[in-house]
Amino acid sequence: MAERGGQAGNKNATKNKPWQKALERELTGERNADKLAAIAVKVVDMATNGDMPAIKEIGDRLDGKPMQAVELDIPPDSEVTSNIALARTIAFALDQAIKAKESDPSESEGQALH
Repeated sequence: MAERGGQAGNKNATKNKPWQKALERELTGERNADKLAAIAVKVVDMATNGDMPAIKEIGDRLDGKPMQAVELDIPPDSEVTSNIALARTIAFALDQAIKAKESDPSESEGQALH
């Protein structure tokens, strides 16, 4: 299992990260907290002055990075496509049954869905 937030299969998550470790060493601790605060002030100042990378960095840190769009190329005759079609059919049938039940409240609760 990958350490600290890494995804399973992400080989980079467990690699030795000397740059990250050096930065963490330099910026942590009571004596060095002012350095981290100074960096934060600088990034905010840069963003305020219209620096797009600084704006993006703040947005990514506060809101998280946006989800990446993934395009799947699934053959139309695959099992996945069949399962998706089946799931859509079941969802449609359940939706129709719920709408019918809502429009006819006299229908008994024990009756099976058709």
